[in-house]
Amino acid sequence: MTAIIKFILILMLIYYGLKLVFQAVIGRFLTQIQNKQQEFYYRQKEQNHQEGEMTVHTNQSVNTEHTANMGEYIDYEEVAD
Repeated sequence: MTAIIKFILILMLIYYGLKLVFQAVIGRFLTQIQNKQQEFYYRQKEQNHQEGEMTVHTNQSVNTEHTANMGEYIDYEEVAD
C-alpha cells in the first residue's frame, strides 16, 4: 500500500516539476519573441516615417455607378414647437 502512495507522490512531483520548468522556459521564449517583434515593428516604423510626417491612404476604386444612383441630398431643418 505504501509503495502505491509513494509511486503516486513521485508522479505528482515529476508532473508539477516539469510543469513549472516548461512554464518558465516557454514564458521566457515567448517574451523574447515578443520583444523581437516589437523591436522590428519600431525599427520599421522609424524607417518609413519621419517625425511630423503625415500619410493618408485613400481607396482609389470608387464605384461611380453606385454614387450616381443614390439620389439627392435633402437638408432638413428642425421646426420649433
